[in-house]
Amino acid sequence: MIVSVRLTRGAAAFFANYSYSYTIDNAGVFKFTKTGQDGNGGAVELDMKPLLDHIQNERFKLDYIITSTEVLGQFISQDNPNFFFTGELE
Repeated sequence: MIVSVRLTRGAAAFFANYSYSYTIDNAGVFKFTKTGQDGNGGAVELDMKPLLDHIQNERFKLDYIITSTEVLGQFISQDNPNFFFTGELE
């Protein structure tokens, strides 16, 4: 999985990308392990740590959201249901 975060600095926008491997247990619960990041991801890793810690340390169930133009995947934390992230699945 790639977590791609759009960031802005002044008028400039850039992406910080973080790579994850994952396992899925028999109940369909995902566990992610960070395997790397690009240069931008490394440059802002300390700032992104709270978000990255959620993804690395929690377990997630996959759900989906239907918008007017697409279907998006949504991972919902099983340890902290108030934390979730949504995006395109490929």
